[in-house]
Amino acid sequence: MTVTTNTTPQFTKSKYVIKKASEFEFIVEKEQFGMRVPVRIYANENLISNMAADRTVDQAINVSTLPGVQKHVIILPDGHEGYVFPVGAVAAMDLDQEIGIGGGLGYDINCGVRLIQTNLTEDEIKPRLIELVNELFRTIPSGVGAKGVIQLTNTELEELLAVGVRLGH
Repeated sequence: MTVTTNTTPQFTKSKYVIKKASEFEFIVEKEQFGMRVPVRIYANENLISNMAADRTVDQAINVSTLPGVQKHVIILPDGHEGYVFPVGAVAAMDLDQEIGIGGGLGYDINCGVRLIQTNLTEDEIKPRLIELVNELFRTIPSGVGAKGVIQLTNTELEELLAVGVRLGH
């Protein structure tokens, strides 16, 4: 990876150019490799160097070529190489395209982004947004060694993995 000395510093890898947009925002423009949307990376120069050294950016570029991808693919500061999709990345997809992307979640320490659909509207959530975020932080374990509010036995975990979650109980 090299840094060019023009007015817009660029980190280049043999296949693509990562442009520095601001102190903590980098962009791979969509004019490359059949990309439908750009890839935006939020990181410092040390993190971006690591992401470009492994397959994190390559995987995000691959996601940006999928039918139905919307606006941009984002790699967050904790982004790292996954199996197909970089862990710590986000991509909005058009549901009518019926695209499935595996590997957007880290299997090792359970990192990544989850999606859950509710029947709540934005108007219902907005007045209680701070309360909702605080409750999510309280109840969702994060970090190595964190424990959740629901404790399962090995048997219960095996059943959960085999059968899934029963909603509405």
